[in-house]
Amino acid sequence: MPKEFDGAIGDKIVGRLEKFENWFDEREKVEGTIEPETRINTAVHNTKQTIFLTLRKHQNDYGAFAMWDDFAKHMKWTYDSKETYFQKFMRLRSMGNS
Repeated sequence: MPKEFDGAIGDKIVGRLEKFENWFDEREKVEGTIEPETRINTAVHNTKQTIFLTLRKHQNDYGAFAMWDDFAKHMKWTYDSKETYFQKFMRLRSMGNS
């Protein structure tokens, strides 16, 4: 199972979600189909307590995530970098010129 998500902002959430998807795919090969609700609850429980509580509050206010893609979209919107790829490129380029 992937390590606990600590809320780091940036590209880490995309990698974390991919690790979960791969982990679930491997589990399905052994155990059979894993329901979306189980996938989501497993990922939610694999976060720091503050993030867990925030996700539970979101689900209480707006309803449970119906599908993994809904959960992944929410996590990306919340924890992914807001910089465009061009902005990242320019920031890295300027760091190299320092």
